[in-house]
Amino acid sequence: VDVSFRAIEKGHDDPAHLDAIEHAFTAGFVIELIVRFALERLAFFCGGNAGWNIFDSLVVAFQLFEALQVHDLRNATFIRVIRVARIVR
Repeated sequence: VDVSFRAIEKGHDDPAHLDAIEHAFTAGFVIELIVRFALERLAFFCGGNAGWNIFDSLVVAFQLFEALQVHDLRNATFIRVIRVARIVR
């Protein structure tokens, strides 16, 4: 995160290896979400962990938006806070 902010301040892009690592994590989270949805089906949205599942889905959606550059979320601090909250949960 610190490297990213320094690069933004200097007007440079993130180093390529950091982008590759970020894309790998995004792909891993997407695969995890798809597998959990396939296994739980309706319980994914109505079961005991429905709140966490929806939260995880939103976090992954934000990650995908950023990775696909659908919207410029790079300067949104709350996205990074949400990612940390997902890890901490």
